[in-house]
Amino acid sequence: MLFTKNPKFRLDRNSTKKRDADEVHLRGMLKRYKIDFDRIRYVAGKGDAGVYVPESSELVRMFFERYDFVEGCHVLSDNGSAFSGDLTEFGFARHERFPAPVHQWLSPNDNRLHGEAKAQWRAEMRDFSDDVAATLSLMHKLDWVDSAHIREWFDRNLMLSERSITPEAMRTFLVKMPARTPNGTMSVCASFGSGMARMLEAVSLLLPAASKAA
Repeated sequence: MLFTKNPKFRLDRNSTKKRDADEVHLRGMLKRYKIDFDRIRYVAGKGDAGVYVPESSELVRMFFERYDFVEGCHVLSDNGSAFSGDLTEFGFARHERFPAPVHQWLSPNDNRLHGEAKAQWRAEMRDFSDDVAATLSLMHKLDWVDSAHIREWFDRNLMLSERSITPEAMRTFLVKMPARTPNGTMSVCASFGSGMARMLEAVSLLLPAASKAA
């Protein structure tokens, strides 16, 4: 989904020559990139001059109002304020939060999907000044990443193909994945203490379900 403060993504504004042109352009880009308008939420309030939409629990609520096929699933999230509530209220069987140094490795979004889609997007998009076209193009790239690759990233990041997950196996997994430090040098995350223990526990919970699906 897209949460935006750009009024050019609205279809409910009072008619003016410029707004009508913006609407024609938006409809054209929606059609070109095969994006359902229902996936877009305009969230700027009256007098809101901000550009970026901060994450919040309200955005999470709006997301799961649209995507409600979560019954019996386990959800792993970062521990930001947007996920401070218990997501079991949306139907998840269990919600586990991790600090960023752990979550960045677990998440197939952070650890591969976004990078894969953005690389294609930057390679093909020449003009980023058109926010409507550029944004919908990125959504299109995210939509069309091969589902087989996404399954591979879930299997790899969450070690779903492993019969058992041990601290030693996790350390081996993490050592293969370099992380960039604030000064730009390369380092390796070797241990996360209690965070790793919680990671092992939560990922282990996914194994029986993954085995049944296979």
